[in-house]
Amino acid sequence: MKHALNLILLVLVALNIYSCGKKNELPFYADFPGISRQDPAQTPTQRPPFTAQVENQTHHVKPLYNYHIAGMVVSCGFSKNMAEYRSDDLNIMDAGIIWGSNLNPAIYKNVEFYNNGVWLHAKTKDQEVWQRLDQERLSNNHLLCTDPQLEKQIKAIKRGDVVYIKGCLVSYSGRGSSVNRTDSGDGACETIWVDEFEILQDGTKHWHFLHRASLYGLVTLLAIQVIRFFCVAPPGYKA
Repeated sequence: MKHALNLILLVLVALNIYSCGKKNELPFYADFPGISRQDPAQTPTQRPPFTAQVENQTHHVKPLYNYHIAGMVVSCGFSKNMAEYRSDDLNIMDAGIIWGSNLNPAIYKNVEFYNNGVWLHAKTKDQEVWQRLDQERLSNNHLLCTDPQLEKQIKAIKRGDVVYIKGCLVSYSGRGSSVNRTDSGDGACETIWVDEFEILQDGTKHWHFLHRASLYGLVTLLAIQVIRFFCVAPPGYKA
């Protein structure tokens, strides 16, 4: 029994470590939805300015253009510390997205993408890959939302998800938005008020499931070991 439990423990540890690495890798997709091959669509809007209330904050939001974008998330996250630094709880997620010609595994799997809380960064040691990476088909997106259901969906996105986002580019409370895909540096991020959000493809969900399952298995097995240690009578013990 002891040897069997030790073997299971080793297997669970190995699965947990392996799946931890795989769930953070950008997946290989044999194909992508057609809309993710297209450039984001930006059109004039008649939407009037409005206010958004978040906790004790009131933000004045000015729509700039109707906007939708589809592509693969290569970096995502948002820290509470950064929200406090910005004094801004309306920006619920930063998502780095690539689309079009960049959706080539020979490109994106050889590029390191990361977000420092403000900008999306991309780097690679392969100069050929760097030349093929289209800098006008990647963007860092500040996602704004006050709808609880949408917020839950947006906060659940992961690296490797292929997503569709529809809403409008906005400025709000002194913060602006890029309105073209050719700029770079400070001010080049898109600020999107999200009306619709959908995950079109989830290429890492099985690795996330395996990681959670192996973690729960480890916790359960350790609990069993503790119970056995305290409850099973030692050899030679007589009541």
